[in-house]
Amino acid sequence: MSVLRNVVFLIIFAALLIFTFLNYEFKVSVNVIGKIYQNIPLALIVLYAFLAGVIITGIFSIFEWLHQKSIIGKLKKEKSRLKEELDKLRNLPFAEKKGYLPQELIEEDEEEENE
Repeated sequence: MSVLRNVVFLIIFAALLIFTFLNYEFKVSVNVIGKIYQNIPLALIVLYAFLAGVIITGIFSIFEWLHQKSIIGKLKKEKSRLKEELDKLRNLPFAEKKGYLPQELIEEDEEEENE
């Protein structure tokens, strides 16, 4: 998947460079936060917009990655807790009579019957 992503990125970057060189002679005015820049090549504006998009996407990707890592950590803890619980349940003796059940299970059964 990483290789495919890199290939797509290179294709987009190559197309951007070709577009840049074909349109380098066009000059435009740009208003950035109240300041006007005159006679800026359109190619530079497109390149800066592309780089800004890459940076913003990278920042959001970092936050998403951190969020996913925290979810994975929580799920691993829950998995180990559930595995320990399952191991404890597997080690319980078989009980055919009520006297052989652990006290906790007897109390749970009585609570369910009372509800």
